[in-house]
Amino acid sequence: LKEKPPRVFPQGLEGGAVWSAINPYAQWLARRTVLSQDDAYRSLHRIAAIRASGRGNLGVHVLVAGEEGTVCSWDELPGGIRDMEVVLPGLVVTTFPTASHSIHNTARVGFVDLITEIARGIA
Repeated sequence: LKEKPPRVFPQGLEGGAVWSAINPYAQWLARRTVLSQDDAYRSLHRIAAIRASGRGNLGVHVLVAGEEGTVCSWDELPGGIRDMEVVLPGLVVTTFPTASHSIHNTARVGFVDLITEIARGIA
């Protein structure tokens, strides 16, 4: 069944990058209930507390897209990348300078290589 108008549009470089036009109500709900929350920042503090207590040493990675495509701030307080590194010493930050927001689409080889290294316990 072909959608009219289409919901998924080709975008960017050849090779399959796409943009999906999500339902505006779903987008509103996500922004209101997920993206505006500080759950991730609180979770980072919980992981840091568990590490400090000696009960675990879970590797935590943050992947950051290039300057033009990122939604991350390096210096925002609270919650910027540098703040996250202070909250959780040992946090592994990997940048993908040429990637846009969807790192897995725009820096696919580097993304897959990193995930493979993490899965193998190398990174």
